[in-house]
Amino acid sequence: AKRAIELDNQDAQAHAALGYIYRFTGEAEPAIANLERAMVLNPNNARIRLELAHTYDWFRMQSEALPHIEMALKLSPRDPMLQNMYFYQGHILFHLGRHEDALEAARRLGAVATSDTWRVLHHLLRAANLNELERSKEAQKAVDAALKINPKLSITAMQRQFAGSKNHPENRRIWLTSLRDAGLPE
Repeated sequence: AKRAIELDNQDAQAHAALGYIYRFTGEAEPAIANLERAMVLNPNNARIRLELAHTYDWFRMQSEALPHIEMALKLSPRDPMLQNMYFYQGHILFHLGRHEDALEAARRLGAVATSDTWRVLHHLLRAANLNELERSKEAQKAVDAALKINPKLSITAMQRQFAGSKNHPENRRIWLTSLRDAGLPE
């Protein structure tokens, strides 16, 4: 990606790729800078908007993330990555405390989910937000639906999955606390 940028500093995809890589190494500043540059170079690219929103969310900058995920959805309402867009929209809204709106994103995710992984995430997104809305019986039903798909799902399993992640630890803490309170087993 760096070499591609050296060859053509106007290549939006190269900047997006480099930003994506920096996100996973936990380097917020270059990740955001490269994705913002990619977005300026190609503001109508829904995938770049998705990655920029995901990166802002990754580093606990949900207020900055929301307009970009909403724009990605407007730019490409039938995108092959629509399930990703709805999940990140719901995750961002969850962290912003907009739980009813996050439930709507979860509903839309459920309607387009193409695999068991995305169906589990649909149910977990519902469970976390229902828990925050103090709708504990519905939250438990959402957890049960996720467990029906993946019986090995647990807080410990999710913590192991997040162990090497470089995303903001507060995102993980809040998410897992809500899922634990919703009834996801340890």
